[in-house]
Amino acid sequence: MHKIPCPLQTWAGAKPDAPAIVMTTNSISYKELDERVHCCMYHLAANGIKSDDRVAIVLPTSIDFIAMIWALYRLGAIACPINPLIPESRKIEMALDADCTFWIGVASSFSTRVPDKCQFLELEKISMQIKEFPSDSLITIDRDKACTLVFTSGSTGRAKGAILSFRNLQVSALRSNRNLPLLPEDTWLLSLPLYHVSGLGILFRCIMAGASIGLLKLDESIDTALDSMNITHLSLVAVQLHRLLTTSGNISRLRKLHGILLGGSAIPPSLLYRAVETALPVHTTYGLTEMASQVTTTPQNAGLMMLRRSGRSLHPESLRIASNGEILVTGETLFLGYLQGAGIVQSVDAEGYFHTGDLGYLDEEGYLHVTGRLDNRFISGGENIQPEEIESVLSHIPEVLESVVVPIPHEAFGHRPVAFVRLKKDQKLDLEYINTALAVELPKFKIPQYYFPWPPHVYDTNIKISRHWFIKEAQRLLQQQQTAQQQ
Repeated sequence: MHKIPCPLQTWAGAKPDAPAIVMTTNSISYKELDERVHCCMYHLAANGIKSDDRVAIVLPTSIDFIAMIWALYRLGAIACPINPLIPESRKIEMALDADCTFWIGVASSFSTRVPDKCQFLELEKISMQIKEFPSDSLITIDRDKACTLVFTSGSTGRAKGAILSFRNLQVSALRSNRNLPLLPEDTWLLSLPLYHVSGLGILFRCIMAGASIGLLKLDESIDTALDSMNITHLSLVAVQLHRLLTTSGNISRLRKLHGILLGGSAIPPSLLYRAVETALPVHTTYGLTEMASQVTTTPQNAGLMMLRRSGRSLHPESLRIASNGEILVTGETLFLGYLQGAGIVQSVDAEGYFHTGDLGYLDEEGYLHVTGRLDNRFISGGENIQPEEIESVLSHIPEVLESVVVPIPHEAFGHRPVAFVRLKKDQKLDLEYINTALAVELPKFKIPQYYFPWPPHVYDTNIKISRHWFIKEAQRLLQQQQTAQQQ
């Protein structure tokens, strides 16, 4: 057991009037946020939540969400944030998988009955109900206990519950802040969800540094934040940055930022070139839930060639490449294990390394190059195909914004590649042009047999592509085509 003073309470004492959360219309000081968290903690405890309880939080990103999750950390409970936008049946499934005994949500937005084993706590009844509580006592947090369960599905299959300790998230934040400095006067926009490790990473970085968390309302955009808040740091996926760059007024605002952390998937070279050309303070990164966010990140003032890599490890001696090219990780930010019933199962080898399933290599300067995933590789006519290689070549085509390549069954070859292609605005899918461009760099067996337009309902804010979904969608579209031909 290793208890430390609660960082939020420490900053509330050191700089009580400094803004902890800033919004377009108002702000909340560190003292006010600390009091709100303390109030939530006492109310949750009064409702029976205690150390080690697992609590589902089904809320949109908000002040209340931040207060609830930090109150659970202080109680020693395990916060289990769940995406509020997924189907209710899926929310219930995840809460049951996590063995949650409590559920915090908004009653008006929940129509399905909460599982019998979960006690439902209405947000409206929790918020600021207890007015008197001891606020001058020192609050400590056990760094080594499980504090958060984050669901991660990787690229395929059912979501798994990864258990993170407070130490995991704290150390990750401190090392990130060392590479991309975050100061008390800075503001990092919470542009990614708190049910994802990248959103939790922003929360921890800000509180560890005594910086401000930029918070958007549900109907507000990143453009709004750049226009009305003093944002200094941003975390984005490629599509978000592309969209921001299409508005000319945003370029000058982005240029003034101290740092833009760019991750989530492969970054199109044309987008990196535009970022460097416009002098944006971009950092490319590689990370995963099981390592509490960032593993490698490029340094400040990186040039185009460096940004095409994923940076050096932020965690000394925590990264190595296996003989088959798989990326292995370990260290203080390595998660406690995966949820299995009421217990936790460790997922490391005999040397304490977690096998990420990602493929890559380290160059002579120690920079990581990520080349794909082991479980995405498939065989076509006896030849190995790595979808990410085809996607990388597609990304060099100026008209292509994003792509996903997946296998479909083939009677003669076993499998053949097909591609979903997202084009830039007002561009049309020219198959002859695309195939000609691919043929310059790829052998014939790696050129996709079919191309499909990007599905309109796949959200721009997806942090990780679900290849499993794209495989099913490709099979559905091909079946649809075959049926139409037979009629």
